[in-house]
Amino acid sequence: MCKKNKRSKTKKKLKAKKYAQKRKMYSKDTIKKLNKIEYCQNRINNKKKCGQYIPLDSLERQKHHDIPLSRGGTNNIRNILVCCIDCHYSLHKEEFEARGLTLEKFREDIYQKFYEKKQNYSKNQPYYSRKQYQYNY
Repeated sequence: MCKKNKRSKTKKKLKAKKYAQKRKMYSKDTIKKLNKIEYCQNRINNKKKCGQYIPLDSLERQKHHDIPLSRGGTNNIRNILVCCIDCHYSLHKEEFEARGLTLEKFREDIYQKFYEKKQNYSKNQPYYSRKQYQYNY
C-alpha cells in the first residue's frame, strides 16, 4: 500500500474521531422526551401562535391543556400545547382578567413558584442545575 493511501485513511479516522467527540450521545428516554417536546412545539406552531422556539431549561416554557384538568382533561400529549408565557397568558386572558392578573403579575408568580420549589428541593437533597452538573448522555 502506498503512503498516500495510508495518510488518507488516517485522516478519515481522525475526522471520524473528532466528529464522535463533538456529537452528544443521548439515552433512549431522553430521545423520547425530546421527540415529545418537538411534537408539542410543532403542534403549537401549527395552531398559529408566536412560533417562538423555547429552550428546554427555560422558565418561558409553559404547557397549556386544551381541556383543563379541572374539567376532566388529561396530561396526554394530544391535550397539551407547549407555548411561551405570552401565548399562555393570551389563551387564558379572560380568566386572568376576571381574577385581576396582569401578564407581569403572572410572570412574577411563575418565577416565585419556581424559586420556592427550588429552595424546598435543596433543603431535602442537594440541587444540581444543568450547568453545574453535566451528564454524559
